Amino acid sequence: MSVNYTPKPVVAAFLSVLFPGAGYLYCGKGQRAFIGLALILLVILFGEMVTMGTITGLIATYAAELAIDVFMIVHSGFTASRSGPLTKKWHNRWYVVVAIAVVLIFALPEVLRATWFKVARYQMWSFPEGTETTGMEPTMLKSDQFVVDRWAYSRKMPSRGDVVALPWPGKPRVLVIKRCVAIAGDRVAIIDKRLFVNDREVPEPYVVHTDPSIIRAGLDLMRDNYGSITLQLGMMFVLGDNRDETLDSRYWGPVPARSNSAKFRYVYWSEDWSRIGKDLSFR
Repeated sequence: MSVNYTPKPVVAAFLSVLFPGAGYLYCGKGQRAFIGLALILLVILFGEMVTMGTITGLIATYAAELAIDVFMIVHSGFTASRSGPLTKKWHNRWYVVVAIAVVLIFALPEVLRATWFKVARYQMWSFPEGTETTGMEPTMLKSDQFVVDRWAYSRKMPSRGDVVALPWPGKPRVLVIKRCVAIAGDRVAIIDKRLFVNDREVPEPYVVHTDPSIIRAGLDLMRDNYGSITLQLGMMFVLGDNRDETLDSRYWGPVPARSNSAKFRYVYWSEDWSRIGKDLSFR
């Protein structure tokens, strides 16, 4: 014996808030649910590939996603109000729809992270809890959330002054943020805390020295005096901006310039709102 029900607008709208398209599924409109969810994913994926390279593009991407979300919430409620009695099936019972939505809320981001985000150009990134950030302070703060361009160095070398995200040497799953100060062919030296590239002192207004003393002997000699060395093809020399409080190429040596390195684009969120939209590279 079939059991009929009449969709309730409030329930349909609530389910759409819980997960895009769930309200349509509750109303027996599976095709609309699929189209709505597909549109949202397409907007996000287009942003990851094209528009999120600027703060304006990021805002536009999520404004478009929000507009589709709001439309689906309102329209699913309207669809329910215009609907007559429907036959209950396993997939349109409200508790089944809630269960599907909850599963997708937790599963879909993980699926995207394991597949799409490995090839997407722009990636939103933040410092994981417990990550040491003092090496780039105050250029970067613990609260900063930012966008990196994972394709920036696929066809060209980093430029001097770029802020880059790169794997920690020997720990490929741990990303660190440093500044590229020299590239292949450059001759690098540090003399009494001053950076020289190709025998010319480099102005570094972003650098902080927390220790005014200069180490001239001992195991940590390379902190204040290093080189000179000439960088080989495909290599770059990276340093932290908080020069006395960081591990970098002075200790690791030069690092591969293009292997899994991403270019820092801009801060999209920070507790210090004045930082939002900032590009921290230096030319």
